[in-house]
Parts: sequence; structure tokens; C-alpha cells
Amino acid sequence: MVPVLLDDSKMQRINMRFVATAWENRGPEIIVSQAFMALPLRFKEAAIWHEVGHVHYEQFP
Repeated sequence: MVPVLLDDSKMQRINMRFVATAWENRGPEIIVSQAFMALPLRFKEAAIWHEVGHVHYEQFP
């Protein structure tokens, strides 16, 4: 299970606008911004699944 967290301050720190995957000590997290929350549902779903793919294939910075 990968948590999805709404965190505008973290998104600004990593210089991302909508969605990103962060790898913390507890494991991967998908971070979203308030701007992401305003997107249509189908775009949000596609973006979350894209980030799940990064987690699945262990693609981290």
C-alpha cells in the first residue's frame, strides 16, 4: 500500500506542480498538490497510476 498525501509545501520543496513520488524512510509516498486536486477525475486517476508504476518498478531519484 502506498499512501497518497496532500502536501503543497513538500511539492514546492521538490519543485513539482501536481504529483510526485517521494521515497522516505518508511517507503514510497505519492505526494499531490492542491492544484492536482482541482484536475478532472480521469487526469487524477491517470497521474496516480503513473506514479504507482514508478513505485512498482522502483524508479526513484
